[in-house]
Amino acid sequence: MFFAGKNNEDATIVELLASSLRRDISFGTLLPDQKLKIDALRRRYGGSNHSMRETLRILSTEGLVEATAQRGFRVTSANEDDLRDIQLVRLEIEKVALARAMALGDVAWEGRVIAAHHALQRAEAAVPGAPDDQTALEWDEGCRKLAR
Repeated sequence: MFFAGKNNEDATIVELLASSLRRDISFGTLLPDQKLKIDALRRRYGGSNHSMRETLRILSTEGLVEATAQRGFRVTSANEDDLRDIQLVRLEIEKVALARAMALGDVAWEGRVIAAHHALQRAEAAVPGAPDDQTALEWDEGCRKLAR
């Protein structure tokens, strides 16, 4: 029982490190195919060499990190099946969100949607003739207004 606290502490550190790396992989702070060097990760996230290796081993079993013999670790890239799954889920979520917006929207909301759609159409019409930064910004703003 004397060493039980040490094991729990190590497990907690690895869990915290894994959580931090998961978050940074999910949000793109750590990029697909990025090489993960133990020393750099330790400086950024803390922990020991052992706890960081254990963290990367756990993330590799989850598919977030690839372990290559004699080459170390790298962030896993999405493959075509992953991208298809993401697209399918996003389409389903957006259908539900649109149905809810239409069911809950009032006349003022409908007016904002029509105005945003009009702005987007005008910006799209301008893009082929003048593909400059300002036109792209207008198109992007039109998309953003339409999404609100």
